Amino acid sequence: MVRGTVSSVAMGRAARVAVAAVVLILAGCGGTADVSAISGVTPSTVLVTSTIDLGTTETTGGVVVSGWAPPPVPLPSSPEYREKLGPYADMLLRGGVVPWGSEEHASYIVSCLESAGFDATVGSEAGLFTYEVSAGEQTERLRQVQAACEEAVIDSGLVTYPMAASKEELGVRYRADLTIDRCLIDHGFHPSEPPSEEEYIESGGSWDPFGDLSTQEYSDAGEVCTRNLVTILEQMVADGETP
Repeated sequence: MVRGTVSSVAMGRAARVAVAAVVLILAGCGGTADVSAISGVTPSTVLVTSTIDLGTTETTGGVVVSGWAPPPVPLPSSPEYREKLGPYADMLLRGGVVPWGSEEHASYIVSCLESAGFDATVGSEAGLFTYEVSAGEQTERLRQVQAACEEAVIDSGLVTYPMAASKEELGVRYRADLTIDRCLIDHGFHPSEPPSEEEYIESGGSWDPFGDLSTQEYSDAGEVCTRNLVTILEQMVADGETP
């Protein structure tokens, strides 16, 4: 079973995928999974973390999979993200209709994978949308299909791939990560000590409130504290917390 996440802060257009014993998603606020390309994988079942930013295959120029093409990308007729995100909308949408890593994004990737004959489902972990797909013996074909699906969803305008965050954006993400930090403490967890905002920005947002949690704690914390940047910013706007 291949398992991936569409990250709201993944950067760049080349995809990276890694086989891992435990999926530890470092996406959402303040970081992206540090992963590398699959090499020599033969098992019929593999566990994969993915930023949907897929390996060393550049999507620019077109990914072609023999005998198959991605289905049309549906564009929401009445998207609500811009209204809900308020002053944060441009930062997250970057010209797309929905944010990178949103449910709409993940749902298209799953439907695209299914159209290529893979058995895929959408899931959610700590508020981050994930997908699971059975690779069987078709790991390389899956890689190609994923890359083609991501290219299609970007080219359609549904999402725009994230860029490196500006200092202003990192400041916003720092506030979001502090919200996660407070949530973890309020629910009895012991998150890693937050850096100063200056240190956070200088590091490119590398601090992860979930970073010191064990695998079981990570799973339990994800049940009560979202890591979804969109959800956190929507709540900040609803509470009147604006830049």
